[in-house]
Amino acid sequence: MKIKTIISSLFIAILFAGSALAQANLRVEDISDIATELEMEISQSDGTTIRVPAPGGLFLNGQGLVVGLPGTGDGEDPAARRLIGNFLRNRGYDINPATLDWKSVAIVTVTATYPAFARLGDPITVTVNVMGEARLQGGTLLETPLQGPGSVDDYLAVVQGPISFSPTDQINSTGTARGVIIKDVRTKFFREEKDEDHVLVREYFRLRLHRPNAQTAANVATAINQNYPMRGRTRPDNIAKVVSPALIEVDIDRAYWGHLPGAMRGGETEYLSFILGTPVDEAVRALVSINSGAGTIAATGPVRVTEGSVAIGPTISVQIPAGGMAFSDFLAQLRALALPANEIISVVRQLHQAGMIVGEVEFAN
Repeated sequence: MKIKTIISSLFIAILFAGSALAQANLRVEDISDIATELEMEISQSDGTTIRVPAPGGLFLNGQGLVVGLPGTGDGEDPAARRLIGNFLRNRGYDINPATLDWKSVAIVTVTATYPAFARLGDPITVTVNVMGEARLQGGTLLETPLQGPGSVDDYLAVVQGPISFSPTDQINSTGTARGVIIKDVRTKFFREEKDEDHVLVREYFRLRLHRPNAQTAANVATAINQNYPMRGRTRPDNIAKVVSPALIEVDIDRAYWGHLPGAMRGGETEYLSFILGTPVDEAVRALVSINSGAGTIAATGPVRVTEGSVAIGPTISVQIPAGGMAFSDFLAQLRALALPANEIISVVRQLHQAGMIVGEVEFAN
């Protein structure tokens, strides 16, 4: 088999920041968010309320009725008819089921996630799903209250109106509608750690990286610790630590809020502002992005290609030398041959399938 060095006129965008492996001139808030936790108040039968945390998010649900469908409703489905009859009775609608045009109505489930920091009157987008074989295009959702898990009478949002669909959805069995928040839910971002006697020993909050990366997490913790003005003085220990490649915990240092510089003196808002404004470097992902439609390849970070060969047709192959090479050098060697763009992309795809690319690979059409 004849070995050739292949070079292409394919437009290849190589996006490297020199030899540096970090993106500088960023702040902590540019690459992370504060991990929040919603805390829902649930009414009890004795008139009291309890607070129930929702660490994974507060999921809302309800059952609704879509009307005005052009003959695409639940129709003769007996199970759907029973559900619709129960729905009408429970909602107090004085309608004789025998007079209903069953093909114009459909019973649906309505779900949503309560947004962090949402307030009374804020909009919310919900998902509407059919429970039978109906198609919802052209229908209108009747007023539907939504409640959180474990609640019976506490409604947190209400939705009604037309249903929207994705342009690619040909079935129209799932759509979205707009609702409104009707009850505040506390968004909690300060967390507590207590000892066995329930005595508070630590307060902290968590930062969640937009793009989890162990090096970036370490950079964030180091930057916060080094930037904190009380470190090495009245506060000898660090306030930030890495929990995982996605999470960093930062202690709440109430005793030293008054020592923060200038305008940063104050309470928890100023403290968070000071931490989130800390300069930090984000580690660059080793990533190859391929867009077949545009005929482009973009590479960022320290991507490498390992030793081996990839065949192109019956007589040509690409040879990677012992010890491998930087992906940027590999692409540089592909610039001189006039192969079609799809063949160059095929080479990279084969490298990826053979496990020869050290880094992430993303494909787009």
